[in-house]
Amino acid sequence: MVKTQSTNTKRQRFRNWRKSRPFWGAILALLSGLVILYVPLSLIEIAALPGTTLFIGFFLGGMVLLGGIMTLIMPQFAVFFGLFIMVSAILSIMGAMGGLVIGTLLGIIGGAKILAWRPYPKARKQKKQTNEAEDQIAAGQNMVIHKLKR
Repeated sequence: MVKTQSTNTKRQRFRNWRKSRPFWGAILALLSGLVILYVPLSLIEIAALPGTTLFIGFFLGGMVLLGGIMTLIMPQFAVFFGLFIMVSAILSIMGAMGGLVIGTLLGIIGGAKILAWRPYPKARKQKKQTNEAEDQIAAGQNMVIHKLKR
């Protein structure tokens, strides 16, 4: 079996993929979602009573987690997902104690990094657009002289 050498190694392809999206902000959002979900999961045996805010903790922790995943999948909506993650992380204080406040802080920082992210400008190939009329005028070959009529 003969392996063909690719021009990019796996590490270089991952680096290129990572640079094309708000990677570290999304990773912080994923960690935030996991930390926020930890509190309701640990209290499910004790506090699974009607009227508790346990469901809100599951819902908001899941929203932060989903926002982090969607940011990695669709980086063109980074502004929306950054705001969504920050609001969900702040609201998680009500339902999950903010993941013992650590989850809220990670969510705020991750959402801010996602909001601040801008894609790298792609290297543009500057095409030389030649317009024959412009070239002739520049060379002085196609001079049009307007005569004023009196």
